[in-house]
Amino acid sequence: MKSDITSNILHPAQHKYLSPTGVIAIIESYTMVVWDLLEKEGSRFEGVSTPLRDFILPVLYQASAYASFGCSCPVLESYEPFNDFDRTFHLLFAGIPRIFLRKHIRGLDTMHGLFEKYFDDPHEDASELVLKNEQVIRNQGYACFRLASAGKSGLFRLSWYD
Repeated sequence: MKSDITSNILHPAQHKYLSPTGVIAIIESYTMVVWDLLEKEGSRFEGVSTPLRDFILPVLYQASAYASFGCSCPVLESYEPFNDFDRTFHLLFAGIPRIFLRKHIRGLDTMHGLFEKYFDDPHEDASELVLKNEQVIRNQGYACFRLASAGKSGLFRLSWYD
């Protein structure tokens, strides 16, 4: 069951920024970041062959994070824990006992800590969607723990490329 805060406050606030016209700013930012990262990463390989997945997934993750959360997002520090979480996400739903998902849980905990710090520090360059979500959550009196949860789950949704 959804909470009244989610249904009555957060979703209507998000709708404006995720509508076909509202999402343009994030798409434009994402496109510019992807292009810059592809140029930078492509020149780093200098003709060396690499699996496409190993090349493109970090780029897409970084672009999603920067476009949504801005340059102050802990992108480089959060990619490995995100990847640990993402690679075993399906196992969680398959009912695998948590004892076998230690790396998954550790990745999730690390991301949570990084996002708690992110929301405690200045991040004015975040997208309007992130700033509005933060405003709604803070106005409801929730602690930074809730912001970090929203941040990491938002980034996971944005980066779901498999």
